[in-house]
Amino acid sequence: MVADGYGQHPDHETSAQTVDDDDTTAVTAIGELVADHVVPLDDVDRRYREMWQDEDWFPAAGESIVAEDVPAYLNEFVVETYPGGRGPNQAVSAALSGANTSFYGMVGPGGDPLLDELAEHGVDVGDVAYDAAKEESTCYVMVEDDGENRIAFMRGTNSAPTRDYLDERVSSTSADYLLLHNGDPADTIKRVLDTVEEQEEGPSVIFDPAPVDGADQWLDYDCVDIVTPNEVEYAALDDVLGDYDGTVIQTSADGATVDTGHDRYHVSSPEVDVVDTTGAGDTLNGYLAGCLSQGATTEEAVTYAVYAASLSVTREGAQPSMPALEEVERFMDGG
Repeated sequence: MVADGYGQHPDHETSAQTVDDDDTTAVTAIGELVADHVVPLDDVDRRYREMWQDEDWFPAAGESIVAEDVPAYLNEFVVETYPGGRGPNQAVSAALSGANTSFYGMVGPGGDPLLDELAEHGVDVGDVAYDAAKEESTCYVMVEDDGENRIAFMRGTNSAPTRDYLDERVSSTSADYLLLHNGDPADTIKRVLDTVEEQEEGPSVIFDPAPVDGADQWLDYDCVDIVTPNEVEYAALDDVLGDYDGTVIQTSADGATVDTGHDRYHVSSPEVDVVDTTGAGDTLNGYLAGCLSQGATTEEAVTYAVYAASLSVTREGAQPSMPALEEVERFMDGG
């Protein structure tokens, strides 16, 4: 580990994939590599109904929260563990849409399998930094029988990238679009947005305001061109969205409502059999950025993103459920 708090992964050459030198990154996602622990909520309900329903930490349906801790009994019900994290998920989705995609973040000794998953999906992880003192964060994804989820995220120690790392990577990115979300520490988000704001021709920021607490402060940045709240987040941000100058894409099970400030329209989602909604929002954000970076109009990109997200909810997990572009196009064509 170098003096500024981060360094090259010791197995970087074998564990990380980079794009060819002549490929320019179109989309960059920032975030943290996370293991998603999937918990069927009905199983918990049968044994601990009186406990979990009265606990303050518990997220509402469709809500994501940052929690200091979760009850130990949840571990009794974990049925699957998948690679996750909003930033990594969105990077995978953007790469699957066909965009040259990179990921910025830190990895610790326990994060190699998560890093390898990104590389296998075609994400450039050559700029991911290694910190031997980092502890990977954990996410509990509680899934109801109808596929709706509630997410509790617990941040590990030393999980945030250092200021030097962010300054170096963000200031030199060639990406057209930068995917950012509110699950990162406020210091990280501020550093990224301040750096982009200072650039004459910096990337357009697509901001996912989840978890919604504190997300309103970031909408004052001119570089935040698109914000993508779900219904819960949209309601929480209602007072500030009226003064926001960018494009608002409100997502729901019915599709996405786009408000550019000059135009407003709705892109309906197709009917599907819902299995698990985990990662649907990340799928939408990644496809949105990926398609925009490849020259699609906003309406075209949102349509692709809605269909990709709809496909993702028919399968379990976040990254494992995300479809490749060819599958999305077949689905759009009725195949």
